Amino acid sequence: MNAKERYLAVLDDDKRKDLDRVPTFVQYIRSEFVELHQQKFENVNVPFKSDIPRFKNAYFMGFESVFGGVYPGLRVSRVEVED
Repeated sequence: MNAKERYLAVLDDDKRKDLDRVPTFVQYIRSEFVELHQQKFENVNVPFKSDIPRFKNAYFMGFESVFGGVYPGLRVSRVEVED
């Protein structure tokens, strides 16, 4: 099962039962860590087109996905939560 199949299976009640393992992800990798290991991260190749450095770094470290950033122009309104 590849990473895409694994993540899609999480959303399907029947396929979820056939997961080989839990999908892995990382929220972020600290920039200090990346700077410390820059030579290892420089020539990371992923099996598909990606120009997102934070994903390439996470992939190199064995994670299947990285928590996406939020578009800086996105505005979010507060809502009142009722208990």
